[in-house]
Amino acid sequence: MGYRGATVRLAGGTLSISTEDITFPQEFEYGKNEAFLKVFVLSYVKFLHDSPIDSEKPRHVILKFVERLTKFDLRDTIKEFSSFADLLLSNEFSTGSDSSTRVFHQFFKHLPIFRECLEWVRTGRPDVLKYVLSFLRFGKKLNYVDPHLDATAFRGWLQVEEKLSTLDFAEDDLASLRIIVSTIVDRLSPDHVLPSFGPGKVSEQAIRDVYDKLGSLLSHPRLAYTFGRPTLGLTEGGMVSKTMLWRGGSSDVARLKFVPKDITKSRSICMEPNAFMYFQQEVLRWMRASFDRSLISRFVRLDDQSINRDAAIHGSTYLSMDTIDLSSASDSVSADLVRKIFPVSWLRYMFGSRTSKVRCPDGSVIVVKKFAPMGSAVCFPVQCVVFTAICLLAYRACQVGKTTGSLIQSSDDVVQLLDGITFRRSAFSPFGKRFEAPVVYGDDIICDSRVTDTVIVLLERFGFSVNTSKSFTKSMSFRESCGVYAFEGQDVTPVIFRLPYFQVGRWDANVYASFIGSINQMRANGYNAVATFWNSILRDYGFKYPLPYVRDPAQFGMFTKNKHVIPNCHLRSNHILPNGECWQIDEERVQGIGQRDLKKKRPNNLDDYRLDQWWRSRTGGDTTSLSERSLLVRPEETRLAPRWARCE
Repeated sequence: MGYRGATVRLAGGTLSISTEDITFPQEFEYGKNEAFLKVFVLSYVKFLHDSPIDSEKPRHVILKFVERLTKFDLRDTIKEFSSFADLLLSNEFSTGSDSSTRVFHQFFKHLPIFRECLEWVRTGRPDVLKYVLSFLRFGKKLNYVDPHLDATAFRGWLQVEEKLSTLDFAEDDLASLRIIVSTIVDRLSPDHVLPSFGPGKVSEQAIRDVYDKLGSLLSHPRLAYTFGRPTLGLTEGGMVSKTMLWRGGSSDVARLKFVPKDITKSRSICMEPNAFMYFQQEVLRWMRASFDRSLISRFVRLDDQSINRDAAIHGSTYLSMDTIDLSSASDSVSADLVRKIFPVSWLRYMFGSRTSKVRCPDGSVIVVKKFAPMGSAVCFPVQCVVFTAICLLAYRACQVGKTTGSLIQSSDDVVQLLDGITFRRSAFSPFGKRFEAPVVYGDDIICDSRVTDTVIVLLERFGFSVNTSKSFTKSMSFRESCGVYAFEGQDVTPVIFRLPYFQVGRWDANVYASFIGSINQMRANGYNAVATFWNSILRDYGFKYPLPYVRDPAQFGMFTKNKHVIPNCHLRSNHILPNGECWQIDEERVQGIGQRDLKKKRPNNLDDYRLDQWWRSRTGGDTTSLSERSLLVRPEETRLAPRWARCE
């Protein structure tokens, strides 16, 4: 059964618009995106009714907005509105008093949310500002499929590679970074070789799911040389054995692919070969262990973005911390830079599991200058180390009053540097004698505002491009990091359209789950009009079983405080035996998500892999429950299926 269209009722129920009423001019060439864009248009129009000050827009305002979305190129409208948001963000400055500049922009007059913009300028209400930003950025992340964007992204990717080939690092800079890195990260200490499969796709096109990964696992001479040393404990009878390591047959070429980033551009990802991704996951485990016991844990938490988000809110409150955004950060980390600043104990495994060649969309294979593209398991932690080290070098430059030459000559200089940094952030610490500690999460960088200029200079000196339009510094009222937008201490993060691309008749478990997640997100932010519209789309889809409604936000389903009445035909009583006692519970049958029947032969090494992962959980200190230690179900292996859930 396929998606059958949708309808919205507006202006107090006097105006009804359906997807069948919407037509787009042929010259826009939306192609297979049309059905998806029609739902987006209706969602955007419905979002007008989620205003915090005006729940019912006049009929003429609605019709004029519909005309703009349908008669003009939707991509241009989204780009223009997003640029308006950038202007609003970059032109607000704190004055240091209770009042704020709150600039009135001329483009406000031409928006259907003019009253909201005016209310924001007059009162400075954070909830109104959040709605204005959400409206202007609503379509920014729209999953629009456009081959032309891929071609543009490929040209940009090649330009970054060309830039990396021309970089020439000063030896003084390298020496300083080398000492910093060796001080803030502990030695990489491999214990056992217990790799695992990553969640993403791999370069081999014939491998589609985790069973394929198991059945097609081959090795490569470089992997055998790196991980086959006697000092490493190979598992007995497990997946990793000397026979497996030296069997060979794996390619060492990653595959470059482009996926939509937003309505304006595509981003590059690289799918690593199956065997290389398998061992990269083990190197990542060793890196995590090193992070946990090293000084870098003061600046980086690999699994915790809240540190950055809190720092962004703190920075917007006191203007003491700035947020810096980089363009193509993962592609700009030079392999030569990594080779010259990381400890030897890290380099063997980082480069031993690295693929240095990439197959491009045009079929050509090139040797890349970057260390690792987005898609490699070790890309993210390496970025964290590099950018933390550059920030600390900038802090040292500000301490000694110079930006070139030999800034750090020994680990004692690093200790002195850390003594000049405070790690406790409070209302009393901004602009004290000691700098506030930098915070790094991948390419999200937050640093003390007194060293921002130096950080930017050093980043550019090492080949990175700072995105000034998305960086917020000095007296600017906004800060942004890890998806959080902060305005003078208030979280005003916009809520945007994040439904995945779908076609008529091609809904799957991913689209279904995304609808439910998006409905919950909109309701949590008080935008009930859009949430109700998306809920109606799910109801009209025609599922055989009831939609899941839950009172517990952690459960799968649409969160509600008033549970619906469940038909008797979808209820049952079930007996469970906790601790030997017989309990009777009521269960309801709902439309859920189940594992797809792969109809494949069980891989011979399945039990070996599960045993390895059990040992991995014990060795790595992982507390994952037993039910999650077996093979994880990937999104492409799921399907829409009924399931029984406990009746709340």
